[in-house]
Amino acid sequence: LVQVKEAGDAKVAEIRAHMAKIRAILDQKEQVAIAAVNENLNMRLATLEGEVAGYKAVSPTLQQLVDDANAALKLAPNDPSSFVGQAQDLVPRIEKATSNAAALRPPTDDASFDHLQLNLLPPS
Repeated sequence: LVQVKEAGDAKVAEIRAHMAKIRAILDQKEQVAIAAVNENLNMRLATLEGEVAGYKAVSPTLQQLVDDANAALKLAPNDPSSFVGQAQDLVPRIEKATSNAAALRPPTDDASFDHLQLNLLPPS
């Protein structure tokens, strides 16, 4: 009976040792996964920050055009000739702002995470 208990205890110890190794491997894989996702998110944030900077550079010009167009439209019922003059002045500005805005990169809202390989362990 003592030998059976010792054999059982040995087997339990062996299983616990294997479980500890498995847990260590899983913990290591988790750290690799977290590091990969964090790296990808940091790259994505850098890209988005660049896009936001580009949009911020164009935004004041576009807002000024919107304001000027609204002012011209309000003037139209009372002074049609001034409206025509303002509209003609706005057209080249709108064309230039449109080409500047069109040159901006499109937003990267649908960035893929498919290239991440979360099942790789770092080299030992």
